[in-house]
Amino acid sequence: MSSTTGEDPNGNNGEVQKSEECHSNLISTFLTFSSLIFSNVRDNFAAAQLCFDILLCVSEDNYANAFMHDENQVFPVFIYRTKLRHRKDNKKDLTAMSLAYTLLDLTSEFLMTNLTKNFPFELYSKCFRVIHRILCYQKKCRVRLTYPWPTLWNSIISAVKWSNSLKLDDPEIISNYIQVGRIFNMFVMYGDTFLPNPGSYDELYYELLRQHGVFDSLNETGLKYLEKGNTHKESCKELLSNLHNVRAIVNHFSLR
Repeated sequence: MSSTTGEDPNGNNGEVQKSEECHSNLISTFLTFSSLIFSNVRDNFAAAQLCFDILLCVSEDNYANAFMHDENQVFPVFIYRTKLRHRKDNKKDLTAMSLAYTLLDLTSEFLMTNLTKNFPFELYSKCFRVIHRILCYQKKCRVRLTYPWPTLWNSIISAVKWSNSLKLDDPEIISNYIQVGRIFNMFVMYGDTFLPNPGSYDELYYELLRQHGVFDSLNETGLKYLEKGNTHKESCKELLSNLHNVRAIVNHFSLR
């Protein structure tokens, strides 16, 4: 364990231990276990559901969130990563990071590696809810997590693009899109309270403009089911409302 020389909390000079000691805890162990389950959802669907249910409970608990976002509590957590052709190396350096960072990494990995014809809508909905709850905590407590946010944005957008490509005529898909709208609305409306720096907003706007077709398709889906006047009418209205700010940004810069 590394240490540094400093002043003792009691006022005495001495050796103050840094809290970057590399040890594990229950949450970090569970994140590793969850990553193993998520790497093979087809054979572990029930277990994946249970993992997400637990992550939802963890992500809505203030004490757990405070611990996961504590920059002085960092842990080297191993995340199982599915082999993908476009990834040169499926291994990632085991670097000690905050557990909130690792949890977002886990959700991003899940979103990118489970794009199958038998699209697990229920699991994706729970994954989006975990992300949203983490963002709500960061907004409320003004926690600026240093995280590569474009990675998460691209993972979410890729999941939406894939589900759109399946052309499923299922109103239940609206609930997933509502979650996506909420997440991006959080970044647009309240990003100044938790994004690490102003440059992150530039990156966000760039991604929104680059992928504007995805949000246009979400809007069209909401309008399609709204016109049908089925039982999902209120959900469609919520989806269109959540997309309003994102589409306003796209339209504003597209007119220039």
